[in-house]
Amino acid sequence: MELALIPPVAHLADTNDLAYQLVLPHMLIHNKAYAKHYMMQGQDGKLLILDNGAAEGEQVSLSALMHLAKVYNVSEFALPDIMGEGHKNMQCALESLRFLVAEEWDFCPVGFVAHGNNVRQIMGYIDKVLSADVHGLVEVIYLPRILVNEHAFTIRTELCNAIKENYAIDVHLFGANQNFPGDILCAARLSEARSVDTSAAYTYAAAGELMGPTWIRNRITRRDDYFDHELLGEERVLMERNIQLLKEWCYGTEAPPR
Repeated sequence: MELALIPPVAHLADTNDLAYQLVLPHMLIHNKAYAKHYMMQGQDGKLLILDNGAAEGEQVSLSALMHLAKVYNVSEFALPDIMGEGHKNMQCALESLRFLVAEEWDFCPVGFVAHGNNVRQIMGYIDKVLSADVHGLVEVIYLPRILVNEHAFTIRTELCNAIKENYAIDVHLFGANQNFPGDILCAARLSEARSVDTSAAYTYAAAGELMGPTWIRNRITRRDDYFDHELLGEERVLMERNIQLLKEWCYGTEAPPR
């Protein structure tokens, strides 16, 4: 499984040896250093996944995503989604697909961010979106971290396996759950998930913590100045160890050279 990191701006170089990159639209718009870095990553042939900003509380319009996709030569982008609202989210995706078809969009494929309460329901929404996508615009299903909870530790692994059994389509994991980053390890070992993105290596380090595969009671969240924060001293040591752990989970060893 491929790994894409979401680092603070001071640590963007950590992404240089990774083939997959997760790009946040609001950061492209508001931070010149961030925008320059990912412009170069695209030019270097990296696979750029343009997020829609919803999980950051910074969702941008479909038109803005289409514009940014072309400017930064991204490989795919996430359709706008409504977090935690399975049916409304499906309707939003269908509306977005109709708009893309009307605009004769053919620059890059898009991905559907799946929401719902359980595997059966979510698979139903995925089926409806893919059945309606007669132009084949959707080439990846994004499974967000909020699907994971203490009653559904491995739901993303189960969903990935169900998706791969029924459709010839890629699956990407959006983020690491704040209580259970070990969900990434489960998916890497027990499913055919294509890739995952996460800021957990930095978030945990900034909180003075090492990542691990088990459920934790105290949710570790990003600091408010996350993208402006530079990790130094002990935080940097923890950061490097967390990145190494993620690479071991995703690749089975340190990430191969690119």
